[in-house]
This record gives sequence, C-alpha cells and structure tokens, in this order.
Amino acid sequence: MNTITSIIRDHIESHPDRIILRFKRDAKISSATWRELGGKVDLLGCALLDLGVKIGDRVAILSENRPEWAYADLAILSCGAVTIPIYASCAPKDVEYILKDSGAEVIFVSGKDQLEKIFSVNKVSSIKRIITFETSPNIDPLVTEFNVFLKDSRKRLSKYADLLKGRGKAVGGEDPVTIIYTSGSTGPPKGVVLTNNNFISNCRASAGAINIDSRDRYLSFLPLSHVFERMAGYYLMMIQGGEIAYAERRDTILEDARLFSPTFMCGVPRFFEKLYAEILNKAIRSSFIKKNLFFWGYRIGRACLFRKLRKRPVPLYLAIQKFLVTKPISKKLKKLFGGKLRFFVSGGAPLSKEVAYFFLSFDIPILEGYGLTESSPVIAVNRLNEYKVGTVGKPIQDISVKMASDGEILTKGPNLMKGYYHLYKDTESIVREGWLHTGDIGHIDKDGFLVITDRKKDIIVTSGGKNIAPQEIETLIKADRFIQDVLVYGDKKKFLSALIIPDFSNIAEYAKFKKIDFADIKDLVKDRRVHDFIGRRIDEKLKDIPRFARIKKFLIMDKEFSQDRGELTPTLKIRRRTVTEKYKFLLDNLYEEDVE
Repeated sequence: MNTITSIIRDHIESHPDRIILRFKRDAKISSATWRELGGKVDLLGCALLDLGVKIGDRVAILSENRPEWAYADLAILSCGAVTIPIYASCAPKDVEYILKDSGAEVIFVSGKDQLEKIFSVNKVSSIKRIITFETSPNIDPLVTEFNVFLKDSRKRLSKYADLLKGRGKAVGGEDPVTIIYTSGSTGPPKGVVLTNNNFISNCRASAGAINIDSRDRYLSFLPLSHVFERMAGYYLMMIQGGEIAYAERRDTILEDARLFSPTFMCGVPRFFEKLYAEILNKAIRSSFIKKNLFFWGYRIGRACLFRKLRKRPVPLYLAIQKFLVTKPISKKLKKLFGGKLRFFVSGGAPLSKEVAYFFLSFDIPILEGYGLTESSPVIAVNRLNEYKVGTVGKPIQDISVKMASDGEILTKGPNLMKGYYHLYKDTESIVREGWLHTGDIGHIDKDGFLVITDRKKDIIVTSGGKNIAPQEIETLIKADRFIQDVLVYGDKKKFLSALIIPDFSNIAEYAKFKKIDFADIKDLVKDRRVHDFIGRRIDEKLKDIPRFARIKKFLIMDKEFSQDRGELTPTLKIRRRTVTEKYKFLLDNLYEEDVE
C-alpha cells in the first residue's frame, strides 16, 4: 500500500540506525535515527488511539518547526486521522477560525505562547485535549506535556499495537493526509484537502527534477504549516531517505546552516533578497582592496555566466580570472551555509532576476519553481541542467499545463487536491473538467519554460487602458538593497504610484553618510533628500520597462507591513486588498496633481 506512513515504515525497517533528524537541544547538537523516529511515532499513535481518535478525525498542530512536529504529524497519519497545521504566527482569531472550521478536537502546541492562544479561543472551539511540546506550568486538565504523553503511552503500546497496524492498512492513497488552510489574502481561508497520492506523486516528481536522494541533507526553516515546506522540506526528504536538520529560530538560519552543512535549502524570495543585501552591504563596508576584489570577482562570474547561458564559449582569459578571483569568493559564500550547499529552491512569489544572477555568478543556483497549495504544491521548477532565469522552469513529470484564452494558467495531474473542505461550490469553481484554474497569468516560452506574469485578480488597468502586472514591477524594485517591500497602486488611475517600505538600517546609514540629521525613522523618511534618493533608486530599477509601467509618485512608510495588523499573510505576502484600502486616502492624494 502506497501511503506516506507505509513508505516511512519501509525506511525504518531497512535502515533503522541511519540518522533522519538533526536538531539543537539545550545548546547541543542532537539527532534521531529512523528507529527512534518509529518508536516515538508508535507511542504517540497509541496515545491518540487511547484518546479515541478515529479514521478521518482532525488533529491540529500549532507549532514552530521542530522534531516533535514530525513525530506528531506521522502519529496522526498512523491513526488514519488528518493533520490540521496552523502557523505559529497566526493571531488567535485565525486559530479560532481554523479550529472551528476543521472541527479538530485534539491539538499539539509548542509552548506557552501557543497555549495561551488556545485558551483564549477554547470556549468557542471543540478542543478536548492539548499536548504541549514544552514543559508547561499550566495545570488545566485539558493540557498534557509531550514527554508525559509519551511516557504514559508505553503501557498502552501492547494494547493498541495491533489496532495501530490495522489503521495503517485501512488507509489508502486517496485518503486525506491534511487540510491546509490557504492564507486568506482575498477572503476567509479555505481548507485544501490533500491526499497521500497527491503528496507522494509530487515528492517523487520533484525529487527527480532536482536530483534529491538519500545523500542529501536539508535545513528546515520555512513554516511546516505551509505546503511548500511540508512537501519539499519534510515529506520529500522522508520519502527519499535523506536527512532533515531544523533551524533553531528564524534569526539563527546562517548559524544553523554552518552547523548542519545542508546540501540544499528552500526559501521564499524575501529570504534571498535579504541575503543578497547583507552580502552586498558587507562587501561595500570592507576594505578598499577586499571591496574591489569582490566586485571584480562578481563581474567576471557574471560575464562567464552570460556566455554559458547563451551557449557561447568562455574565453581562456575569463576562465582563468574566474578560477583565480571568483572561485575563492564563491567558496567563502558557500561556507556561509556550511560548505556543502548544492543549490537553493525558491517559491511562493517571483524571484528578482538581479538576485538570481548574483548568486548564479558565484555558482550558487537558486532553482525557482511554481505551485499552489491546491497542487501539493509543485507544478514546475527549474533544473540544474535546464535553467532559465525569469521563468519557473518546466512542468514536472506527469503534470500538464496549458493556457486559457485570457492567459490564465491551467494545470492537471495526480497532485491536484481532493477539494476544499466542505466547500463544494468553491471546489467546482476552481477545478473544471479536471483542470485546476490557478488564477495566475502567464505563458510558456519557445523553449518550454513557464513564465508567470501576475495574479489574474491583481492586474492593474490604468485609465489609459494599459494592462500592467504589479508583481513584476514590485520584484524589480525589491531587488534594491535600500528597499525592503513595495506595493504598486494605480487601477483606473492615470499613472502608477507605490507604497515603499525602505530597508531602515541601510537608509539610516545612508543618511549618516550624507550628514542628514534625523531624530527617528519617522523624521528620516519625511526628509526630501531621502525621498529623492529612493526615487533615483526606483528609476534605475525600472529604466528598462515602458514609461507607462514606471512609478511616478510614491510614499515612504515609517514602519514595516505587519501580520499582526492584518497587512501580511502568514507566508508574508502582502494582503493587497487590505493594505490598499487602509492607505487608499494617502495614495489617492498622490493623484491630486497630474504628473507628466
């Protein structure tokens, strides 16, 4: 029987003493073998059976990434139940919505902060048991500590062992594994039901596309609540028999990478943009010789790269310079990630070409891909031997892609969701005649690579009738190291405007260099010299696009967009409708005077 748990059981039997998980615990490196993984999953599975968890029941996980997340998830699946992942960053009202909609009665939480969220909404949810991964002073009878839950289950092992095995045999490929709630950027979150077959087919096709096997080690830091990390950084590694290492926190990713030496990592464009800016800033602040050596190496690497991409030979003098100058810098950059990194994978939003070319110039590929929660998620991805910057690669094995008459991307394959949880009309509206209507606009180029233009609903139509994809413009602007985020505005307007979130630390350094006095960030962003500086940076980034698609006016914000204020989704995408409505008055004021 081909299910996620049956594949993992095979690994446990065939190489029980091989390490599968690595993590830091009490400032020390720890690990777990397949045998240890299986032991904990069985104990947890028996404990869940003792709680009365039945096939098809929903069990939630509200936690940051850690080994216990995997133990809990696999135990839930071993019982034939369905995992409901919830972002650790979710506000209590979002947690409440997901728990009520899914009807989960059992939940695993990481610690005190998440426990407080559950108690703040528990009167209106159906939760009957809370298992906390960390030690908790809470004496509420609903709460059981994870270690106690495991310990108490040892005496239940013989009682429930046969039932647990029976549950494993009763579950098939078309049975649901999880209900993942979409980020809700355009309305209430919808629960996407994904099956064993959905994930297994997507994992195997993706592993074949980017060459992942048992020799690979992955550093997990994107939220496991997101389908991208759930598939690429967890199930794929489990199915392929590789290793998973967990980053301790978001702010220790580089430290953890040096510690665990992953062979590949997945990230969203924001991660790579910040990394790019940090590397450039460090190079610019270094000594005269080191700075010039770095940028010389970058120019040489870029020159060799473009010849390679155009299938032209690299002259001997360039090859020698690359070996002597670029290669040592590349080696140092790879050491930032432990020295064994083969490539990155980027998904979730468009990746700036500038950022992609920068890393590729130092022989660090970022394989950009594309997918949706509804497609488990991967539809297409670049390969190491088939790579084109500015595209999301070619469709993976068994996935079909075609364009509707209006340019919308349609896709079909074994990875398509079972449907939205109890939302039959919504399911029928997005999956028609077996084709998933992605809501994205794009095209397939002459070489077979998929190019994404924008979300269909986000296309801006100016008063002059020009159709403009804001995402493309935003991606170009965000590649600047002085700009952290941007939202383009201008539907039914004469020209485009924007909200700009600057990189506050870099802008502050620029102000000090230019001897611009400021008391605080609010004071700084109001300064005309700073505004003009940002304007020049934007103009430079957009110089190669048509004039009608350039930014004519903009506002510099004095604070970042925030998930707490409802401006960002849990995956850190801008809630375009929310932000536009919130700042509409300020944006509309930019149009009071015509700009030629």
